[in-house]
Amino acid sequence: SDDPDGENENRQSLYTPKRRSFFPSKRKTRGAGSLDRAKSRLGDKSSSFFEDVQSFKKVIAIWHPWDDAVLLNSIWCVWEIYVATRAGMNVVFFLSQSQRSDISEHLPNRFENLVDKVDDFQVENCQSYHRRQKKRILRAAAAEERNFNSKIKHIVLNFCLERALKTVQNSPKFSLQDKAYASLLPVMSFVSRKLGKVGQCLSLCEESLTLSKRLYGKETAEVARDTNNLAVVFKELGDNQLAIKLHFEALAIMKQLFGVNNIYVAQDINNLAALLAEVGRYDEAEELFEQSLNIKLDYYGPDHESVASGMTNLALLYQKIGKYAEAGELHRGALKIRVKSNLLVKEAAESSSYMAEVLESLSGIKRPSESEKLKSLAKGFVDDAFRFAKKSGDPELVVALEKRHGERQSRTSIA
Repeated sequence: SDDPDGENENRQSLYTPKRRSFFPSKRKTRGAGSLDRAKSRLGDKSSSFFEDVQSFKKVIAIWHPWDDAVLLNSIWCVWEIYVATRAGMNVVFFLSQSQRSDISEHLPNRFENLVDKVDDFQVENCQSYHRRQKKRILRAAAAEERNFNSKIKHIVLNFCLERALKTVQNSPKFSLQDKAYASLLPVMSFVSRKLGKVGQCLSLCEESLTLSKRLYGKETAEVARDTNNLAVVFKELGDNQLAIKLHFEALAIMKQLFGVNNIYVAQDINNLAALLAEVGRYDEAEELFEQSLNIKLDYYGPDHESVASGMTNLALLYQKIGKYAEAGELHRGALKIRVKSNLLVKEAAESSSYMAEVLESLSGIKRPSESEKLKSLAKGFVDDAFRFAKKSGDPELVVALEKRHGERQSRTSIA
């Protein structure tokens, strides 16, 4: 590197100079079959393309500054990271000495912001100096990997977590008993859970809860937060009864601190209701979902996404217990809120999909004459769901809808 200390912020990645090896050249991709050739070179590890990429042995990505995901702004950098990982190469994220010193100083204050930036990554928002080049990369990415955004986030979040843990363990500036470390633990546990590292997440959550009790006291918001986080982990580990017990404990603390009609209490009530519904305690779940929805209505008014989300949660419970008419009414109300906002297209796709499911369920218990009409209405909502998904630009949402309603309908509706 000509810039070993990372002084040049514009130099975001360092690779062997032949960048075209990471993507088929214009000469070879021109014409009607260009995308198929690009996809075949990516998908076939025996191809000369992968042999060329693997010959690099290692890829170094310079991460500068450490607290900003600048690297993810460049579509070329993102593409190189993906292709190198896909080829089985070792991708090394490099931090200069000055950046390693800075991360030791400011990790507790800036790590959560960094994680949020990575978590918000969408390849469609990346920048490129050449519009045609961006189009080619987006097309090849879509052809190669429907979960492309998730793959990139997983790679980068894994680096962020490893760097944070390494900094905590090795930096003399860190004390494992102070409030700065206590504020960092919930963020690291969130990242580890997102990466599927449930065992590591459990350890971090338990450490966070123990430290919060010692630093803040047992009846505090921090303890309620950590107790809820621990409940989520035990649910993922399959211990639903312990998870329910912990959610009740956290909810009792929150009610004592903020009262029954607090918006944060509403979220905790909602989480507990969802878990109760999952284990078949439907009456308790229904009561809590209604309570949470009413708090949100009082706080936000009738046209807020949080209200739509509360309506959806209660509607899904009604679907589960066979109250299809009540479920349809709530899903329709949520869909109306989301369509009206013009911004919640992903959520509108979900609501449309749920409406289709309700109508399909109703068609199975109605007379034949009514059944055909309901099936036709359901198909219209499926088409709407794929239309909203296409508008959102999220290929992962399209995949989810295909699994729910079938790939045949998705091709019909988004053509």
